[in-house]
Amino acid sequence: MQMNWQARSQWVLKWVLPAATSLIIGCVLFGTLQWAAGQTDMVAEARQRDLVKLIVSKMQASVAHDQESATVWDDAVRKTDARDLEWLRSNLGEWMHTYFGHDAAIVLSADHGRIYEFIAPSDNALTLGDLRLAYEPLVNALQKRLAAGDAEGVTDRVLSIGESDLTYVGRRPAIVSVKPIVSDTGDIEQPPGQQNLHVAVRFIDRSFVSEIGADYQFAEMQFSDDAPTDAEHSFVPLKSRAGGAIGYFTWRSFRPGANVMEATLPAVGLAAVAIFVAANMFGRAIWRRSARLASSS
Repeated sequence: MQMNWQARSQWVLKWVLPAATSLIIGCVLFGTLQWAAGQTDMVAEARQRDLVKLIVSKMQASVAHDQESATVWDDAVRKTDARDLEWLRSNLGEWMHTYFGHDAAIVLSADHGRIYEFIAPSDNALTLGDLRLAYEPLVNALQKRLAAGDAEGVTDRVLSIGESDLTYVGRRPAIVSVKPIVSDTGDIEQPPGQQNLHVAVRFIDRSFVSEIGADYQFAEMQFSDDAPTDAEHSFVPLKSRAGGAIGYFTWRSFRPGANVMEATLPAVGLAAVAIFVAANMFGRAIWRRSARLASSS
């Protein structure tokens, strides 16, 4: 009976106690790491989403700002009124494409007649009808504001009012921006609401997405009609003025927490083994001491 008790106590002290101790501590370490990694990944993903939203917002403002480099200009007013198509091509059409990357530009009269249009070559045929469907609501809204003398939003950096939206032009998502062609000196009198207008279009589904991915190191950045359903990808909906999503920017999520955890797991395993060895040695020492005390009694 005494021998059975000693054998059981030896087994418990040498193996059960070290295994249980190392398992509990290992699980606590693993659980803590997993929780910290998850929190880190959540913060990183939220920041990535915020960054993409900011990029899209700034790009939308940038297209309008690009237009003002040529639309707030006395020469632009005069040349547009004179229907100088060569000047318009050099300053409000092809130049906008070459310098700013705009994919289409249209100059409109106050009655919505097309004075000049430029459409960059593309694999997808883009028609003037597609463009009109996209810009017409913005043109109407801007003319109402111009007629009312609305100057809301005009600052030292924003030189004229405008209207812009994220919408489809044909089958492609785009930023569409409309700006009035106005005098920079104020020397040219223009009846409110009768200004000529400039429409700029910047597609956001190909080169734009590639630029974001390359510049900000987003992995597998692309435009998608639908939100991804897997856990590996993050997304940001692109919403029009009406509030509906016209599509999604998607990318493979950067997960620093998961990367750190993957790198740390071997260390956790080694720590568990070290704890087991230390507990085993401690158990052996306790058992030997107990055995000596039992033999001396």
